[in-house]
Amino acid sequence: MSELYRKKIPKSKWDIDREICWIDGEKYPLFYAKIINKILENEQPFILTLGKSGTGKTEANARLAYDLTEKIGFFQKDYNPKENIKYENIPYMESVINSKNKALHKPDINTTMNVVDHHDDENRTFEAMVHLARIFGNLITGDAQQLWRCDTGIQNSHTFRLVATGKSNEYKFDVYYIDRIADSDSKSVEKKYIQTWKPKRPPEEIRKHIMKQDKQKKVNMLKDRIDNLKEKDKEKEITQI
Repeated sequence: MSELYRKKIPKSKWDIDREICWIDGEKYPLFYAKIINKILENEQPFILTLGKSGTGKTEANARLAYDLTEKIGFFQKDYNPKENIKYENIPYMESVINSKNKALHKPDINTTMNVVDHHDDENRTFEAMVHLARIFGNLITGDAQQLWRCDTGIQNSHTFRLVATGKSNEYKFDVYYIDRIADSDSKSVEKKYIQTWKPKRPPEEIRKHIMKQDKQKKVNMLKDRIDNLKEKDKEKEITQI
């Protein structure tokens, strides 16, 4: 699918009963067509994947991005997990505004953002980035363990929601489109079921990268949090003297 000739996937290519679509003669999950169409309609999707630790959220998003890039060719550059998956907030936001036509993923979006305070500068910057992402043609994805732990901006801006169906070894997700009423006096959300998706695992080299980075980055983030707590304890001791 050449970037110059990208077209919407017509409903004649959708098989809702079988939860599949046909793109260039190949069979794919139905929601792939919906994502492609939303991008071409200038409604930039932000995909939020929810599930317990170990349910394969990052791998599922890598599979989606790999398919859209390497197999379908909707995004024209090669899929590289070092470039397409960013664990830290600022590098992730920079990659969105400095890239074009990529699928970019942010693991553990609920634990690495300052979720308690919506007015925190990083949260507000992240929300603005999501709303402007369509300008850069990038697909924004992130994952979290629980929706209520995500910042309000994340809750209110994602357009697709993937929810792990159960145990870690199932590797299966219910997929929803999140529709919002713009002129509602309250937060009005309609969650529209699309399908249940049991993705293939991404290629082995991508899986190895994810497992290595997942362990390393999470350990580093935990160490940073412990160091911050130690600094706060020192500050308390000083004020009590």
